[in-house]
Amino acid sequence: MRRAKNLVLIGLLFINIFSVSAFNDTPDYWRCLDKRGGEWTFGRAPNICNVDEFIDLPMVEKNFSESIFFDVSERSNERERYMEEVYALIKETAEYFIETKKPGVSADEKREFTHATFAIAHQESYWSHYRQALSGHTQYMRGDYGHGHGIMQVDDRWHFEAVTSGKASNIVFNMLYSLEEYYSAWKRAPSQSCVKSETNWVARSRAAYSAYNGGPSRICRFTNPNDKWARNDKGFYDKYRKKDWEKYISEKREIASVDVTCIAEGSENCVRTPQEPTPITYEEDMLYSLKSGPTCLYRDGRFECLESIEDKLCLISKFSPSMTSDIITALAEDVDEEIVKHDRHDICQSIPGLYSVGSKIKIQKNINLRETPGGKLLTTTKKGQVFTILDYTTDSIGIYNRYYKIKSGNSEGYIFAGTNKDYSSWTSEVSITTESINPILARKGDKIKTLVDMKLLDNEHNEIGLLSSDSIVEVISHKITGEENSVYYAIQSSGFSAIIYAGDLLPENTVQERIELVTNTVPTPHPEPEPKYGKLKSGIWYRSLRSCESNKCSRIMYVRGPVLGSYTFKIISKGTKWSLVEIKGKRGYLENKDISEI
Repeated sequence: MRRAKNLVLIGLLFINIFSVSAFNDTPDYWRCLDKRGGEWTFGRAPNICNVDEFIDLPMVEKNFSESIFFDVSERSNERERYMEEVYALIKETAEYFIETKKPGVSADEKREFTHATFAIAHQESYWSHYRQALSGHTQYMRGDYGHGHGIMQVDDRWHFEAVTSGKASNIVFNMLYSLEEYYSAWKRAPSQSCVKSETNWVARSRAAYSAYNGGPSRICRFTNPNDKWARNDKGFYDKYRKKDWEKYISEKREIASVDVTCIAEGSENCVRTPQEPTPITYEEDMLYSLKSGPTCLYRDGRFECLESIEDKLCLISKFSPSMTSDIITALAEDVDEEIVKHDRHDICQSIPGLYSVGSKIKIQKNINLRETPGGKLLTTTKKGQVFTILDYTTDSIGIYNRYYKIKSGNSEGYIFAGTNKDYSSWTSEVSITTESINPILARKGDKIKTLVDMKLLDNEHNEIGLLSSDSIVEVISHKITGEENSVYYAIQSSGFSAIIYAGDLLPENTVQERIELVTNTVPTPHPEPEPKYGKLKSGIWYRSLRSCESNKCSRIMYVRGPVLGSYTFKIISKGTKWSLVEIKGKRGYLENKDISEI
């Protein structure tokens, strides 16, 4: 049995440890002794095999004892303990890697690179690496029929040497080895048409993952929803955006139990001695970048926060408009003070004359459209043209230069729209008119057609039903929230009202993949339609009221037909095959073929 007791990573600055060798046709579950299963949850992804096939077991249990998931322990408590340790370990490893690769890296880039690393580890293994089964033997995660090794799934068919040398079974080296390929794409991404900017963090993270997963030539794969492997990009983005790992972490620790630098330099005794944190004081009316991610203004003993550093002037305008400095202090530790997270679409409206995302604006003078604010010229918009605001950004404290992201023809970019003093001479907000050709967002009174099945939501965004593809409904109102400028429509159809999620405007417009605007003119107000009622058709004994549009969905109740004494029910909405109905205060779905309207 070959074991690697001493793994030495010599100077990430001087050598590239990520090297893809020729394909090695290893069999499924190669050298996978005592294989055991698992579940697709954090820390216990299937399968696990003996780790001492490739690495010294005492070294693992000595240095990484806190990073082992113990199956014998109560599951929920053990997952929280494990997740807090692995969170710190992933964070410290990602920061060590990028600081070594790029000395002087900005706090923003380090934070965003670490965020992407969390998402990769979730996508690849649900943060699973070491696990001690009920047998008491320490094993490690082997996915993809045993070919994927550990937390970042190093494939033994393409990275044979990394597996046999023990890099893949050492959790720190597994991440350092894998991040080489991701970082190569991370560096290249800003020059690509699908990213365009070093600080377009979402697009940069997604592009680097596309290349990491599909090869260097597929760096913009995430922009193509019809790509063969689009599900991988969507899966990564879903995990990147939702950050589900945070649900299991009560305390976001900055330092792992083991010293990552010590491990990377080849030492064997790298377990840390716990130290008490040093108390930190904060200055009133100062901007801080928290280790957990958001940018915040400290005021009255609490942090008022927005997710993106690019919205820092919104915080100043809202909470401390007399501030004269927008310098941000990066914090190295988590804070104990209250953190209040706000939605940018609420806070940024405190800037005088800043129009909201989704507003229609008329150009008051010819304005250059640029790829980024102040960047490459794309075209020139003409006085009198009307556009929809897709996003905005601001700079210059006290002056509040504003830049609106719009789409003109096939060009999408930013126009300068003045300051807090002269904004009205650059653009003006307009109501819905026939000038608004090719509108991007629907407004009150517009009819929209669904291009995919959509969940119906209540005001708290709880699911209450399903709206079939090709349904046509009327928009009551719209709301845009979050960093991705997520669009929600309040809709009504046949007297039934609900909310639907219509897609995101950033980093690319997904609304057009989900919604088609039927008309963008405000109709003459008309009375609400009379409600429709129905019953089951003659000869039917009973049918099941389903929770969604399928006979596989759970039964809510039995609905009596004429044979048993009919129930009369209200028809809320009618799709192509199913109708949403209300019976005795309960809502559910019946098939149209079984319904007779009365």
